[in-house]
Amino acid sequence: MHLAAYKGHLAIAKRLLEGRADWTLRNRDGRTAIDFARSRGKSEVVALLSEPRWEKAAADEAAAERAAAAKAKAAAEEKLRRRCTALGLLQALTDANVADKEILKKAIAFFDEQGIPNVSEMVKYDMVDEFISHLGLKAFPGRKLRSMLLPPTSSLATHINSTRTHSRNERVVSESEREHERRVEHYRRMEWYYDSDSD
Repeated sequence: MHLAAYKGHLAIAKRLLEGRADWTLRNRDGRTAIDFARSRGKSEVVALLSEPRWEKAAADEAAAERAAAAKAKAAAEEKLRRRCTALGLLQALTDANVADKEILKKAIAFFDEQGIPNVSEMVKYDMVDEFISHLGLKAFPGRKLRSMLLPPTSSLATHINSTRTHSRNERVVSESEREHERRVEHYRRMEWYYDSDSD
């Protein structure tokens, strides 16, 4: 199109337009076909390229291309989401607010590279920290995701049990301290009684 406009070949330019050639494309200098026609004084080609029907056709074609690209992008993202759902990841990533396209791609890549069939197997074989590191998450989202993927650990259960035992022991200590205080008070009274009796 640029060459036809530059040389002023009206018939060729018209044929290219009818074949849906994009006359709005720019060369590496940023010039369009109409820019070339104007610079060379090719008024018939300028008039042809200035017709509203070509502008509308170019706009319609550009809109159709954008719609097709958006549809393809949505389909690709849906495919990522379906794959993450099948792996058992999507809910956890969504709850951790990290389920964007790039993270989904990284998650799937990790599972594929490591040969992990699903989240349960990743947790079972203690690969959660490697997974989170692979995703490159910041500290808080990474810890949030880790807490969602891992069940309460035995160390947490041990801590909870020791807290309960400690609490129970405090009650025992408190009761024994009260018993001790009662005995001390009793002996004081007895001493007072015997001391007062000896006077």
